[in-house]
Amino acid sequence: VKINISGIGEFLEVTQKAEDTSRRIVQNEQRGRVYSRAEMKARSQKQAQDEAIEVIAIHDLGEVQDRNTQIRQMESDVIELSQVFTDVLDLVKEQRPGVAMLGQNVSNTRAQVADARTEVEKMEKQYRRSTQRKCCFFLLALSVLVFLILGWYFGIF
Repeated sequence: VKINISGIGEFLEVTQKAEDTSRRIVQNEQRGRVYSRAEMKARSQKQAQDEAIEVIAIHDLGEVQDRNTQIRQMESDVIELSQVFTDVLDLVKEQRPGVAMLGQNVSNTRAQVADARTEVEKMEKQYRRSTQRKCCFFLLALSVLVFLILGWYFGIF
């Protein structure tokens, strides 16, 4: 976030001048300095303009101070918002390796599940073959036993 510091600086400078002017006027009034009409006429036109500017500055000082307060609050809010975005960016940067590792782990898990499925299918085939072999050996053994019993019964052996 880029802040126009020169504009704020100029505003603060004008505000400071207005505050100084209002202080001078208040000090003059507190001293009890009263100007007569003759004295007013005797003053130069420049001094009269300066006083008019001072009176306007006093009138507008409240508005200027309010604006100054609002601008300072906005500046504070912008700086705070900038810090929040910086913190979020840092968190995202910190989490990036973890997210990449998580993605890699998901890929590895998929590959391992596929390998496990293949192994289970192989084991099922081997189990079926093993069961078939056991049945064949049992029938073969039963046939040999029946043959031996029949041979002994009929006296062939």
